[in-house]
Amino acid sequence: MRKQCCNISLCLLCVALIYPGEVVAQGVAVGQWMDHLPYRNIIAVEEGNNGIYAATTEAVFYLSKEDNSLNRLTKVSGLSDIGISAIGYTAVDDALIIAYSNSNIDIVQNTSIINLSDIKRKSILGDKSVNSIRFSGSIAYLSTGFGIVVLDMVKLEIKDTYFITVAQDEVNEIALFNDSIYAASGNGVYRAAINGQNLTDFNSWTLMSQLPPGNYNSIDVFGNRLFINRANDHSDGIDKDTIHVYNGSVWGYYFPTILRTTKQIRSNYNVLMITEPTDVSIYNNADQLIASYTNPNSANQALMDVDGSVWIADGYAGLMQDNASWGVYPNGPNGTQVFDISIEGEDVWIAPGGKSGAWGNMFIASGMYSYIDLHWNHAEYEELNSIHDIVVVKVDPNNSNRVFAGSWGAGVLELQNGKLVTVYNEATTDSVLQAVKGEEGYLRIGGVELDEAGNLWVSCTEVDNLLCVKLVGGSWFGFQFPGLGLNTKVGDILIDQKDNKWILLPGNGILVFDDNGTIDNNNDDQFFRMINTAGSGNLPTREVNCIAEDLDGEIWVGTSEGITVFYSPESVFTNDDFDSQQILVEQDGYFQYLLEAEAVISIAIDGANRKWLGTDGAGVFLMSEDGTEELQHFTIDNSPLFSDRVTSIAINQKNGEVFFGTDKGIISYRGTATAAEEVFTDVYAFPNPVREGYNGVIAIRGLVADADVKITDLTGNLIYQTTSLGGQAIWNGKNFNGNKAHTGVYLVFATNEDGSTRMVTKILFIN
Repeated sequence: MRKQCCNISLCLLCVALIYPGEVVAQGVAVGQWMDHLPYRNIIAVEEGNNGIYAATTEAVFYLSKEDNSLNRLTKVSGLSDIGISAIGYTAVDDALIIAYSNSNIDIVQNTSIINLSDIKRKSILGDKSVNSIRFSGSIAYLSTGFGIVVLDMVKLEIKDTYFITVAQDEVNEIALFNDSIYAASGNGVYRAAINGQNLTDFNSWTLMSQLPPGNYNSIDVFGNRLFINRANDHSDGIDKDTIHVYNGSVWGYYFPTILRTTKQIRSNYNVLMITEPTDVSIYNNADQLIASYTNPNSANQALMDVDGSVWIADGYAGLMQDNASWGVYPNGPNGTQVFDISIEGEDVWIAPGGKSGAWGNMFIASGMYSYIDLHWNHAEYEELNSIHDIVVVKVDPNNSNRVFAGSWGAGVLELQNGKLVTVYNEATTDSVLQAVKGEEGYLRIGGVELDEAGNLWVSCTEVDNLLCVKLVGGSWFGFQFPGLGLNTKVGDILIDQKDNKWILLPGNGILVFDDNGTIDNNNDDQFFRMINTAGSGNLPTREVNCIAEDLDGEIWVGTSEGITVFYSPESVFTNDDFDSQQILVEQDGYFQYLLEAEAVISIAIDGANRKWLGTDGAGVFLMSEDGTEELQHFTIDNSPLFSDRVTSIAINQKNGEVFFGTDKGIISYRGTATAAEEVFTDVYAFPNPVREGYNGVIAIRGLVADADVKITDLTGNLIYQTTSLGGQAIWNGKNFNGNKAHTGVYLVFATNEDGSTRMVTKILFIN
């Protein structure tokens, strides 16, 4: 629960900490969220109370030294934001500070998370990132892109803000030395007396002119000396970082580490640690090298803990301990990129590529990810890492071990059992698949889809054969459409219940194609281009982004001006009216078209025929079956959603889990609807038994569509009644009066719509 504390200037956001385990037997509960974030790219590491905290830009995890368990701390479990830039732990107050690139601050303390959003909400020019955190007693100094923020850890409030220059220069890190504060900045090192008159005034700060100009990225005190690193931009290809050392009167060079690339200087437990990308060196007070760790791949920070173990925050291999060749981290995908999601059964596949706004390449070479049996997999797909911008993926509905994907440049990929078996391009399809004119070997695939017969359909951009098909037997055929030239850009493909192919033409409407069941005979082919004209589709705009067919066979299209629906798609090639229609909804007494002010960029249909609509900036909407009623609206402010830009949505129809691909990562939500069964199948309730203290909903699964569900006590008293959402009914554990059910056994009676079939199951409720 989030609670805003009133009557104080500081905004406090307190929520109970929940650390989800690494594997949950049934995944996420109905109505709950689960993060699917990468944890391998560690940016910071801190020692906590009998454990180690490690941060990525998206989340924090805690390694317990008691049982070696990994516990995740994310927006799902209570963090207020995403985009972590620094963490810091203080044993004095037993608190972890998590700071973000927008100057938002979370304090994890006493099983609560306190959010300080003052600076985030202020209008400050320039970079607001928190670069590092330093503690002195119960005072925390946050080095930011505009100066130094002073935080009182007792009062949990912002105490002061120091600007070291009139231009509010960025501060990378600070150190307290000989009654002075030293600020390492991008434009030199500045000093001010700790007990100065007014440290908020830049005139109180003095540039250390003894040091050469440059970017000073790390600073710390070791023994009776101050150490600071001057980072070079390496423009000449030679590492020239230099560590300067100050004994209180004279500056000099720290010769043991001259001419290196230094990511961090850290003093702890009577040693000086110098972290480089591929090496962590440890020195004693006599400047002697006493240990060196050379296994890191891309080290960002390192520390020594109370037991003498060295922990390294590696940007590639995770949290590394001592001389381990690989680090530890919670399971997750390789990165946050997601362009398309495909789910078949309970197997989830991710295409992590991308396209630029001008339909160019993003050159994302991250392979592919799959989420199978509650585990993210990517290592076996590393052979795909040389193929950039995989933008579309489709799992074969008849064989989940076979996956097809499309690259924005390399053609069509086929995987069997997680292994790349074929790349389809000009050479392997007898030039049916074509490269962009003038760019040999460069094939831009917009969509892939399989029809009921198992034929593979592919849309291709800026070629003659805008649509191609690979028959089950292996033969390829291409289709050309007069009036659509070589500059035509294509997107996703939908094959509807009538076997018509709907191909998105972003900026140019929709192409509908009917091969009349004779793929190898072009004489009876039909096609029609939908545009924003009455009688020709009546789209609200030619800027079409996404498309889906609902359970009634209606075609829903997301455009840059909201939603439009083809209620009679079977009439496209007849003389009947087939134009799309926008949905009128009432808001505050006024009627308007559904989401007409939003760009809808993703659509998915759940088991109850409800519509999940992802937008480019307004989060995600769950609409009723006909689209006239808003059932839920998730944004970054009212949910754990990582971003309000929801680029892709896919649903596990077996358990109702909805996966959202955003521009900041993947997150899922366990919805209330599942796919309906043909007949009552293995009907059961979960959780069952419902134990004391449980406040979530109880789901009854295995139902037919629109089943009438009644819940009674053993004496036959009706306490609750509902209708299934697809194949699942939801009970909140309360009776008609809103009171929680008493301890006992309850009977669940379900019947189909006409009452011809029925079933009974039981729920043990403990209150």
